[in-house]
Amino acid sequence: MPSEPFEAPVDNSVAPFPTSVSLPALLEDGTDDTFRRIASDFLILRTMSATWRNNQARLLRERYGLDLTASEVTFLSAVLKTQSNGSTTAARLGEYLKIGTSAVSNSLNRMVTRGYLMRLPDPVDSRRLVIRLTDEGTAAIRTSFIEQRRVNDLMYADFEWQDLLTFGKLLATLIEGAEAAITMQNRILNESA
Repeated sequence: MPSEPFEAPVDNSVAPFPTSVSLPALLEDGTDDTFRRIASDFLILRTMSATWRNNQARLLRERYGLDLTASEVTFLSAVLKTQSNGSTTAARLGEYLKIGTSAVSNSLNRMVTRGYLMRLPDPVDSRRLVIRLTDEGTAAIRTSFIEQRRVNDLMYADFEWQDLLTFGKLLATLIEGAEAAITMQNRILNESA
């Protein structure tokens, strides 16, 4: 009976961990310490962002009587930002928010039922529906922006205009990379299923 090959136990206190990125441009002296710190900071910012978004929803509820979740405020804001000629479409919303059709449909149904949005026949193509903010939805977004301005003024107080543009460009690049990574992961998961 052949013996199993012997593998010495790895002492994790001494052995280096593999880097979390292999792109030479992102390694400093062969390590990913700086990259990991930035990735960690990004995750911390994500957590903090969820906190201030939830606080904003709570402020809207307590100060103004608007019963909206943070995600619903984001959805209404997306309607405003994606509309042209006063309306938008479900497809445009999904693309803007990077969410699927069922998530768009669920959010739309809730917002229409609660009176923040309305669905109307497209004046150009009556087979399609367009989405519009109601007066109540417009008022909610206006109020939300007033509250959001206070947060943004503090968060971005040290930014100059060029900093904001650079940050926006980097975020767009990161989102594009994240989409590619998710596509790759889904392909691998589908191959193994």
